[in-house]
This record gives sequence, structure tokens and C-alpha cells, in this order.
Amino acid sequence: MPYWAWYFVSKEFDKDFVEQVKALNNELVAGKYAEKSDSLFLFNPNLVSTEELLALGLSSYQSKSVIGFRNKVGNFTSKNDLLKVYGMDSSTYFKLWEFILLPDEVEIVRNDAVEKERVDASEKMAWINFNNQDEIFWERMIDSDIIRKEILDHLQNNRITKSLPLDKVEKYPEEYLLRWLKKNSEPTPVTTLESEEHVKLYIELNSADTTRLKLMRGIGSKLSARIVNFRNSLGGFYQKSQLNDVYGISDELYCSLKENVSVDTGLIKKINPHGLKVEEISKHGYFSYQQAKDLKNLYRKKKLPNEEDILKLKSINQKDWERIKHYLVWKK
Repeated sequence: MPYWAWYFVSKEFDKDFVEQVKALNNELVAGKYAEKSDSLFLFNPNLVSTEELLALGLSSYQSKSVIGFRNKVGNFTSKNDLLKVYGMDSSTYFKLWEFILLPDEVEIVRNDAVEKERVDASEKMAWINFNNQDEIFWERMIDSDIIRKEILDHLQNNRITKSLPLDKVEKYPEEYLLRWLKKNSEPTPVTTLESEEHVKLYIELNSADTTRLKLMRGIGSKLSARIVNFRNSLGGFYQKSQLNDVYGISDELYCSLKENVSVDTGLIKKINPHGLKVEEISKHGYFSYQQAKDLKNLYRKKKLPNEEDILKLKSINQKDWERIKHYLVWKK
């Protein structure tokens, strides 16, 4: 009831009734009518209490970390921000994903007149791998429906061989960008295996867009978007078993997909903490805020640390290192 009152009741609704709902909720809590530990419900990470986090299945440590992050760092702006919380594992995050009352990611609008979020100068220098971008990216970059459609059609059967800084992509005239993409592209090889029942597609995960992913059996609009969003939050996949971390992909579905996909690790977007802020590093799906802070301090002292230097950090253990080493610029 408190969630119903908070989420659905309009401003014009009877305030006395809302207060009655809150009073009833307090009475139930006082009477220890707690929700079951495995229950799931809609919640806003910026408003949820420690007791409600425990009811959602978080551990006491994770619940305290969520509240602590909110108090020290500030409000959560997107679902992916929960991955910045120290101690938040991917299985818990993806179990809660559909119940979080926040956008999947913060939208950045190209038109300055309606800009919703100011893009930091360092983000402007980010190099864009055009093979990793979805339809939302092109809607922000290209105003012309005709040119946007021509680009999307071209990308379905071609792979772009070069990258560009984001600031150049935004400054280029749309017609010029289209010509540049066509000039620096090559046909995407598609290997097929004929069978009596259907044709199996072999798809490279770090370059496939949602349209291409949906060609695989068992992958629809929601799952393809989740795969792309998860891939973008990491900077790319280093092994195909990471598909298991995508919410909604069951063990059975993964088993049916794993023989039909490949991973080009050369397309992974790597992070150099030396030139980034702690907040930018912690946006990565595998870095907690504490790890980002420790890495930033390390890269200040040593321009290019090695594996031994990084493993000396208290916040990073061997298990963490096996994941994050694929996304860091470090001395091998």
C-alpha cells in the first residue's frame, strides 16, 4: 500500500487518505508484519529504507552500502548506478532490475535547447565505436529521419572499421557523417549453418546491435536491449559466458546461444583512471565506488601500474582482478 500511494496517487488526491495509508503501514511494521525476505516490489533507491532493502533480499551489508552511497555520493540517477554500490553483486542487481523505479540510463539530448544533462568535457573526448551503438544513440545524433534510416540500414550489413571522438560526431554535418561511415566500412561476414529446421546465425557480441541480436532464437526486443545496455555499461564483453549476467537469460537459453556467438576482445573500450574522475570510473558495471577511488589514487602515484600494484589495493581481490583486468589500461 505505501508504494501504491507513493507511485500512483496524484497531487489532487485526498492528503488525509495518504496519511491514513502511511499510518497503517507504520502500524503493520510495528506489529512485525514484515514482508518475506524473498518478496519483490517496486522501489526507488533514493527513497527506500534499510528495512525495505532487507525485504527485497539484500544482505545487511548491502543495505547499509546503498544507504551510505546515497548519503555520501548523492541520489541515484539510473538503474546502473546501483552497480557502483560497494558489495552489490550482479546477480542481486539483475534480480531487482525490473522493480527499480529509475531509468535504465541517464538520457543525454543533443539539442542544446532541450538538453537534459550536461556532458562532461572528458566524455566529449570518448571515442565512439559505431558498431556498438543502438537506435537511441542515432536518434540523439541524427535529426534527419531519412539519413538516420540510411545509416541504420547500412550498419545492418556492414562493419565500421574506424572510430571518431564524440565531439567530432556531434560537429560533423549529418550528410558528411553518412559519407564517412560508408567510406570506412566493410561488409559484415555472416556464417550460416543450414539445418532441416532453421538457419543458425553466428554473431559477434561486441559489434551486434539490437536488430541483429533479435535474429537469434529466444532473443526479443527486451533481451536484446538488456544485452546492449549491459555491454555498454562494461565497455564490451571479454567472454561470451558474460551473457549469463544479463537479466532474463536462463541457463537453458545461454546453452542454446553460446555456440552461435563470438567475442572480439579488440572492440573492448578500456579505462585509463589517470585521466578520469572517480565518478566516471565508478560508472563501469564492474567497479565499485571504493575501487574507483583506490585506482584513481594509484594512477596518480604511478602512471601505468602493473598487476602486482593493483592487487595491493585492499578493495580489489584476485576474483575482482580477473574481471576488471580486461577493462583497465595497465602494464603487462
